[in-house]
Amino acid sequence: MKSEMHERAVRLIDHVADRRRTWSDLEKITGISRQRWRSAYLGIQRFNDEMIVALGKHWPQYVCWLVTGDAKIGERQETLD
Repeated sequence: MKSEMHERAVRLIDHVADRRRTWSDLEKITGISRQRWRSAYLGIQRFNDEMIVALGKHWPQYVCWLVTGDAKIGERQETLD
């Protein structure tokens, strides 16, 4: 069964990637092989922490949504004290 994180990662890739070059573009941008991206996208393997960090690094405007599902969480002024 695919997780909510998986579904959000797939939606993000669909949103930011050029459908003709998705896997090769992600490989060039992140250094993670196109085969690993494709396998994760298709659910053959899980998106690992390296992939989630790479997505967040290259598309930081989506990182809070990607990790939590809540796009507004990054705007809150909460502390962990």
